[in-house]
Amino acid sequence: MKPVPLDAIRPEVLELAPDIGSRPDVPIYLDWNESRWPLPEGVLGGMAEAVAGTDARPYPDRGYPAVREAIARLAGWTPDGVVFGNGGDDMLALTGLATTGAGRRALYPSPGFSMYPWAVRLAGGDPSPVSLRDDLSYDVPEFLRRIEAERPSLVFITNPHNPTGQLLPLGALRELAAVAPGFLLVDEAYHEFSGQTARPLLDEFGNVILLRTFSKAMAMAGARLGYLLGAPEAISGFRRAQPPFPVGVYTCRAAAAVMRQREALLEITARITAERESLAARLGAVPDVSVWPSHTNFLLFRTPMESTVLARRLLDRGVALRDFSRHPLLQGTLRVTVGTPEENVIFLDALADSLSSAVHDSELQVAGMPESPVA
Repeated sequence: MKPVPLDAIRPEVLELAPDIGSRPDVPIYLDWNESRWPLPEGVLGGMAEAVAGTDARPYPDRGYPAVREAIARLAGWTPDGVVFGNGGDDMLALTGLATTGAGRRALYPSPGFSMYPWAVRLAGGDPSPVSLRDDLSYDVPEFLRRIEAERPSLVFITNPHNPTGQLLPLGALRELAAVAPGFLLVDEAYHEFSGQTARPLLDEFGNVILLRTFSKAMAMAGARLGYLLGAPEAISGFRRAQPPFPVGVYTCRAAAAVMRQREALLEITARITAERESLAARLGAVPDVSVWPSHTNFLLFRTPMESTVLARRLLDRGVALRDFSRHPLLQGTLRVTVGTPEENVIFLDALADSLSSAVHDSELQVAGMPESPVA
């Protein structure tokens, strides 16, 4: 057999982290922040009807005018300022391709979403992290300093932030947009849970891009649809870097049906938000557990137990969480998606059982870790 020409693959691509792999086989997934709540019958019925009547033989209508117009109405923006694709990750890859590349730098928060540096490296650009403070809040003055010193073509801000759940006020985003020489991408994947959006900044700044997704509050993670909002001139440039048919017709029809039922889904979002506060209070009441306040559909928390051990113990009890302990500022932390009330009870019971079982010295956190606020 002729050898595989690995040297023909760009070195920076080979250096990217491999894909995340498959999930463990457990009953309760509270690790990837999808909606765990059952969809209203009207939403399910509307999606089923829309998809069932779809002819998949022809290519989609080029430019997807109907879906673009529906998204624009949803956001109160112009259809010419909308581009969408195969989920938020696809939109990040498009942003990296359109705005970075050889000799171009992008700033991103660290710790933060791993897809930001991935998207920039994939495009051949230079991703540069800006550390959060020890209390895991955004260091806005440091962001401003770095922007002025390094003149990046792209700055990523997650708002609310993942994995901490914190929320930057619009005033801070306005400061960043005013200083940035290139684009400021505000990732609003969780904005429906926060009660705040940077949408007003689109009226003030031509360099602000909003990233949104149907994967969280809209409960369509498996269908894969994300979109960008920005000045029409900017979005026109972005679309030139995108293939002509980035989303399948079934996803488009399902998304259109979901947008017609948005109010029903926002009622579930309100229930998830209330359940988040209840879960934070119960989680914070567990001895030696501290929780960060959150404006999302997840909570970040820390325990005295070594987090990889705790994550394994929870898996053994049928609950999957996300371990973030590899980052120095996140030692001992896990992130839990806000599940249904029944799932949250099972999670809390599994956590209490895991923490109360015999803890060996090797499972305890080292002294001197940064403290987290208690919810």
